[in-house]
Amino acid sequence: MVSFDAVDPFVTSMEGNKYLILITDYFTRYPEVYPVKDIQSSTVAKVLLDFISRHGIMKVLYLDRGSNFISAAMQEFFDILGISKKQCLSYSPQRNGVVERLNKTLIESLSHLVSVNQTDWCQQVPLALMAYRNAHRRSVDEKPSFLLYGRDLTMPPDFFYSEPVRSYAETFHTNKI
Repeated sequence: MVSFDAVDPFVTSMEGNKYLILITDYFTRYPEVYPVKDIQSSTVAKVLLDFISRHGIMKVLYLDRGSNFISAAMQEFFDILGISKKQCLSYSPQRNGVVERLNKTLIESLSHLVSVNQTDWCQQVPLALMAYRNAHRRSVDEKPSFLLYGRDLTMPPDFFYSEPVRSYAETFHTNKI
């Protein structure tokens, strides 16, 4: 199951983007975020294809009732790929809580990273994502990156310290002993 949402509108970035498309895996809480110029159906389809190329086709996709998600073209896209679409009620963000929580956290992170004129927000998305992916999530009792990759990711501070990076194999072996 994957949760999908679009956040808008931001100040137009230096790259010309105004929106963020966020996709979050329900099991791992691992997010993918795409800065885009618009949220038309064709853009949404391109983003979903990019996501699918790296993570595979999701069985269920939770999304809101935005017109860009319920168009005939998008319905055909979902039908061809065999994706079951579950739509949340309009103006009911708690129904899509997984991605709404990501929205809130990501926007808070970006607000601390952007410059005064805020047009560099697009360039700060990878840093905000890195922090989110590598922070412990109470809802899954683990880091999203660890659940996806089976190991902790090496982070910038890790370059300066020689502590080893934890892996699933090490954790599994340690727990068996």
